[in-house]
Amino acid sequence: PRVHSINRIREFTPDLILYSIMSPQFLENIERNLRLKAALPPYIALFGGPHATLFPEMINELGVDIVCRGEGERPLRLLIDNLSSGSTTFDIKGLYIKTKDTIIRNDIEQLYENLDDLPFPDRELLYQDSKYFQSNIAKSIFTARGCPYRCSYCHNGSLNEIFKNKGRVYRCRSPYNVIQEIN
Repeated sequence: PRVHSINRIREFTPDLILYSIMSPQFLENIERNLRLKAALPPYIALFGGPHATLFPEMINELGVDIVCRGEGERPLRLLIDNLSSGSTTFDIKGLYIKTKDTIIRNDIEQLYENLDDLPFPDRELLYQDSKYFQSNIAKSIFTARGCPYRCSYCHNGSLNEIFKNKGRVYRCRSPYNVIQEIN
């Protein structure tokens, strides 16, 4: 990260920094995290996304404190609740957690059945600090999760295997819910 970015992060003093990564971004984000760990007060580094789901043993990498496998809404909420209350409970489905003594490898979480139940993302957090996103008239909205196909060139076939017996892999939001978010 650039120096001014590190200074902004230092001013914020985060307890938790999250990375959502695809495999091509793996090394870049591991290196970024190590630079941040050297420059900032101690924080917890959590890695999620497709790479972390497919390769959770990245928990063994230096500087990686937690790996989230699968959908992160529930595990992240439980983790934050535990950290806020001072709890040392580490049995949170979907998380691999590195402690002083060991690595706790929890089972993967069930998939969300009804995507309409999830809150809309707070885009203002993104738009307020980014001139690019403020000026770009095109906005993206996710209307579905998962993929029913098993293309040989894509990671979705492997993800479908990981989520076997964890709910429907391909799920869509209702048209009404998508329109509500657009409005």
